[in-house]
Order: sequence, then structure tokens, then C-alpha cells
Amino acid sequence: MMIRSDRLLETFLILCRINSFHPKEEEVMQVLRSRLADAGVEVTADEIGNLLGYWPGTGGRAEDDSVMLSAHVDTILPTHELEPVVRNGAVWSDGSSAC
Repeated sequence: MMIRSDRLLETFLILCRINSFHPKEEEVMQVLRSRLADAGVEVTADEIGNLLGYWPGTGGRAEDDSVMLSAHVDTILPTHELEPVVRNGAVWSDGSSAC
């Protein structure tokens, strides 16, 4: 499987534009649920709202090795009006957010 960097960047920019100040991460979680399900990941949530995804492996070592990914989806400060920009191969804020 090849990583499509353009699609990965676009998804990241979409997520950056969502104001997800704790405890209001639900909009980000909805985007992630949808994208993960579209990729064939079985998505559930635990009792405190963490998303859990299961994507069965293939190949000779699929039963032996597991990979776990973990990430925060909330922001530290309110990020309403954040507009990410791509500059010199990196993602930056355009400086217009309330942060």
C-alpha cells in the first residue's frame, strides 16, 4: 500500500481547522471515525470516549505482531478561526487564531 501524501496532508489540514478544545473533541472524532471506517478499520469507543480501531493484519506474521498508534485530538487553547498554511514543506498557523 502506498501512502498518498496529498490525501494525508489534506486530512491533517481538515483536522487542524476544527476547534477541538477539551472537552469538545467530538467533531474531530466524527471525522476520524468516518475516515478510519472507510479504510476498513473496525472502530469502537471505550467508556471514556477514546476511539479504538482494529485493523487485522495480513501475511505470515500477522498473528505475532501488533502495532498500536496513539494520539491526542484536543487542542491546548481554543483554536477557532485557525487557518493552517503549508509553507516550505511544513504546516503553520497563519496567525489569525485566537491563540
